[in-house]
Amino acid sequence: TSRNAFNLVSANRTIDRIFFHINEHYKKIPLTLDINDKFALSGKAAAILQGASVVPVNQIVLVTNDDFLMSVIRDVIPNEIANKGVLKFKDRTVIYFDGFIVEFWKVERTLTIVIAGGIYSQLISEIPSELL
Repeated sequence: TSRNAFNLVSANRTIDRIFFHINEHYKKIPLTLDINDKFALSGKAAAILQGASVVPVNQIVLVTNDDFLMSVIRDVIPNEIANKGVLKFKDRTVIYFDGFIVEFWKVERTLTIVIAGGIYSQLISEIPSELL
């Protein structure tokens, strides 16, 4: 993200590292695809960047509709970045860190992505209520 989107400096650094590792693995596939069309910030943080009321955020939610990207998230990211624990479900992966968690959700629909505060984010009207 290279911007301080989250209150915890460690959260910003962790998200930056996650994006770095995802980009490195995504470059390995033969097709030239733009990751920004397939991966976005969601949840409260995305809503706040789009004008919702500011509230403390300790749950960072990222969404993708890309199977390869989700496999990298599920199988690679937990091994590349030190964490406190990982839960893997069919449609999401949750990684625990000191003071915050990062959730990755696999969605089946096309993502409508906007740039809010310089960060690729899921359009606020499409963020599922359970993530707000």
